Amino acid sequence: MGKLDRVSAALLCVGCLGAWTACSAPSSPEEPRVRSARQQAAQQRAREQAADPRFDAEGRLKPSGEYMSWLELPSGFRQLPGSTAREAAFQAENMPFAKVREYLETRIVPDSIEYRAIGTSFRNALPSHTRLDLPPLHVTLLETDRDKHVLRLSIDDLTPPAAPPISEQSAAQELARMRTRME
Repeated sequence: MGKLDRVSAALLCVGCLGAWTACSAPSSPEEPRVRSARQQAAQQRAREQAADPRFDAEGRLKPSGEYMSWLELPSGFRQLPGSTAREAAFQAENMPFAKVREYLETRIVPDSIEYRAIGTSFRNALPSHTRLDLPPLHVTLLETDRDKHVLRLSIDDLTPPAAPPISEQSAAQELARMRTRME
């Protein structure tokens, strides 16, 4: 390789290095400030979560000690009026959606998961921590207000009723009465 070839190769390397440096440089002088503002906001949220009693030292959502069937609810949720033992709704304000979804994903094993624009549904969910024969639940997590981080947690207990609501004989009698009324 001649002296001219080495110089050409060196110039080519320097040119490529310069082009690579130019491509990786910020496109505007404001970009580093935007990144640092985002990093500062993330650090601020982490500090707030560390001080929040609903979260542990690692930023994970703590359990509340309250149960709906076999599922222990995450801390920060309150039961909404109209809830029953079989169908209950809970709400939390200023709660990160991802933290609640992570909390649920570690505690339940669903048959299927449905992702929606504003939430996630866990269908026929069973507990992940036991092999006992417990009834499945439908668990739905919705973000009802993104700006205020308002979340709704709906839980449907799919435990079959202990006895049918009416006996077969009563159902047949009622059906016969309805037929005579229609005639």
